[in-house]
Parts: sequence; C-alpha cells; structure tokens
Amino acid sequence: MKRFLALLALVLLIEPAHAAEIERKRDDFMGCIATLSGPIVKGDADKLEAMLPDLRLDVAAALTELYGYTWDAPASVQFDGFRLCLNSPGGSLSEAIRMGDILHAYAIGTAVARDADCQSA
Repeated sequence: MKRFLALLALVLLIEPAHAAEIERKRDDFMGCIATLSGPIVKGDADKLEAMLPDLRLDVAAALTELYGYTWDAPASVQFDGFRLCLNSPGGSLSEAIRMGDILHAYAIGTAVARDADCQSA
C-alpha cells in the first residue's frame, strides 16, 4: 500500500510536458526574426515549419526597413543571415533534430541571448 501511495504521489507531482512557444518576435541586435521559448516536444517542428511563410514576410519587412530593399514577391526573400533566438531547457532530441533540419534547409541560424539558455536537445 505504501508503494502504491508513493507511486501515486509521484505521478501527481510530474508536470505534463508543455510545447515550446515560437513567437514572431524581431530582435535586431541578435538578428532574430522569431524566438523559441520552453521545452521542445513532439509537434514543435511542424509548428516552426508552418510559421515559415509568415516569417518570410517578416524578413521582407525587415530588409525593406533596414536597407530599403523591395521585393516583388515574398517567396523571393531568403532567410540567410536571419536567426531563431533560443531560450529552452531542451527536450525531445528527435524533434530538435527535425527543427535543425528545417532551419538548415532555409538557411536560418540560431542565437542565444545573454540572459537565455539553450540546453540539452
């Protein structure tokens, strides 16, 4: 009975995994167009990939604002030189690898601000 109660207490104390929050949030100092905060869990790579069209629009706006560039179509805007700011305790290694593959495919770098963490995955 004691073991059952101890196991039940342990199960009740374990918090469910919360997905990382990925925000369209520009940081000109770090060169970031978005920020990932929180633990990485299954589904976060899909969330990142779904944001790419909106992030492309943000890059076009940033380039126009910073350098006066204008673009005929958002699809012509490249991410090269822009970053995803990270602040995460880590999480799912397989999901982090998928996210890394997406970032690499679109030439998006990563950055970690002085007051942020990037651990584990």
